[in-house]
Amino acid sequence: MSNHIPKPEILTLHPTDFITLLQQNGISTLHFVRNEDGSLVASHPILQQIADYFKEESTDYDSHEGFFLHVSPKTKVLQSAFVHRTKRGPGAGGVRSWFYDTMEEFFRDGLRLSKGMSHKNALADLWWGGGKGVMARNTGKGLMPEDSPEDRETVYKEYGAFLTSLRGCYCSAEDVGTSVSDVAAMYSMTRYTTCIPAELGGSGNPSIPTARGVVRGLQAAFEYAGKSLYGAKIAVQGVGHVGTPLIEMLFELGVSKIIASDVDSHREEEILETFAGKNFDLRIVQKGDMSILFEDVDAVCPCATGSILNSKTIPQIKAQIVCGAANNQLTDIKNDDKELKKRGIIYIPDFLVNRMGIVNCADEHMGALENDPKLEKHLGSEWENSIYRLTLQVLLDAEKIDKTTQEIALDLAEKKTQEVNPLYGHRGKVIIQTLLKSKEWQKKIKGDNQNSSSNCDFVLPNPQVHPRKSTIQHWQLRDLIACTSKNEFINVHANEVSSYNTETKLATPLLKDLNFQPTSIAADCGFLAAGGQRSQLIVRQLNSSWYAQTAVGGSINNAMTISKHRNSIRLLICNNDQTIKVYSLDGPGLQSITSIQLPTAVNYASVSPDGKYMVAVGDTNMVYLYDVSDSGDYCKIKSLTGLFEKFIL
Repeated sequence: MSNHIPKPEILTLHPTDFITLLQQNGISTLHFVRNEDGSLVASHPILQQIADYFKEESTDYDSHEGFFLHVSPKTKVLQSAFVHRTKRGPGAGGVRSWFYDTMEEFFRDGLRLSKGMSHKNALADLWWGGGKGVMARNTGKGLMPEDSPEDRETVYKEYGAFLTSLRGCYCSAEDVGTSVSDVAAMYSMTRYTTCIPAELGGSGNPSIPTARGVVRGLQAAFEYAGKSLYGAKIAVQGVGHVGTPLIEMLFELGVSKIIASDVDSHREEEILETFAGKNFDLRIVQKGDMSILFEDVDAVCPCATGSILNSKTIPQIKAQIVCGAANNQLTDIKNDDKELKKRGIIYIPDFLVNRMGIVNCADEHMGALENDPKLEKHLGSEWENSIYRLTLQVLLDAEKIDKTTQEIALDLAEKKTQEVNPLYGHRGKVIIQTLLKSKEWQKKIKGDNQNSSSNCDFVLPNPQVHPRKSTIQHWQLRDLIACTSKNEFINVHANEVSSYNTETKLATPLLKDLNFQPTSIAADCGFLAAGGQRSQLIVRQLNSSWYAQTAVGGSINNAMTISKHRNSIRLLICNNDQTIKVYSLDGPGLQSITSIQLPTAVNYASVSPDGKYMVAVGDTNMVYLYDVSDSGDYCKIKSLTGLFEKFIL
């Protein structure tokens, strides 16, 4: 990833916090779509920074035609559909339910996986484009083990309705965290899904065909290496939908020992029982534990999540062959394949061998046949584009022209993704264009904003607009404007704080050339205060040249207020270190009075007009009420639960 491009803070948010941000802005449905001029445009201005970052950074964004997100109405799960390239046909790929710690992880997974599906579908000679669904399992309700089956069904029904709203530019399927029964729930709300249960006329679980394809890739790799699978030792990462049948098939082929790892401790007994009597070792590991890749074996088969082959893991791999079903195994697609080659490791690109899941379900509307020749040719040795023969050809070409297997396979796939569907043309792109113009989609995009400020009497229908720019350093911290009189306000821009007169239209600098960009300001009682991201503080008396500058310690200054506390003018600084720092502005200088400790990061504090009470709120739903004594001390009166309690003074 390019480190020199500043990452917007919105991408560091946990998905739950991102949902909160959307709700605060009246957003429930959103999109990012590539225009004809190559620009990537977000549906809402607040989200454009995400589009700009991924387009400029370009590690995972690859001119994707569009990606669409929504918060499911009932279950409040963050759901999405990523569409990469649709020249061959609509974007096709499974919907993944997974844990994401940040929104950057969420977006990157969708971008990588959808691009990988473009390559996989093209190499398989399918007339489908690349697409992928992503759900944040750790949002809303319905996707965690403790949630009810009814809530889970609702999640997937809501996703099905979401797919229908996209008009077929993306067609879903089973994937990590999504079962065939989940697909049945989707199918009840949309026709844009595959892997439909066999009892409903579909192809069912694609995991066994996927495992068969990986076996064929392994057989090609072992032949190229001059070795045999019989008697080999194999390490398998992930004993899930694909890993389980893969292990069964490898034992049937005479593999002598298999070491496997999985993160799901609830399945340990089930897995061990499945392979009882076999030379099988199971390691239950924590998420992110890559030790299975470092086993002293003949081959490693990644069958869990992607981005596991990188500068940290590759040097520790002892196996001669890496070949598995996991998508997007390389973290850095420009360098990691070269490092594998340098170390003499035979790497089989995932999209070369894990095609059979999508092959099995892509054309299920064409009807079912026993031992379908349309499917079996992918697993045989006669067709030149079969997994076995194409894998061998890629290995030989890589050796012949001194390129990596990733480069050879990617070149083949890229050329094929540019082929336009002979019957329908570039239909997916047209669907997206017409979707954005439709009244239905526009209504979804406007969402909760339709009934917000535009219908409120206190908002002027024709507001005056003044050309004053404001610089936002933090998506939550926006106390960057303060009204000091009817015709004057103070605002922040970059490293300067100025006052602006709306009648004369003249601006007057109040604080210039600051060594930080303010994240919050306060102006009252003849004083101006500005705070920064790293607890910087500067205070100025507006009717004189006096000012004071210091660092208050702690973390981000979330908000500040200046007001009278009994007979004293004081400045309150609400900080992320769970304190309210109190300063006296009575002079001489800036005097620290006290620091009030709270059990949460403090977002705001306010003092009653008579200066007798103070109230504070933070990152929880609690409200903290304090008495301000005659001597200026602060004594907590009560803690209230926001929205559910009331207290009369």
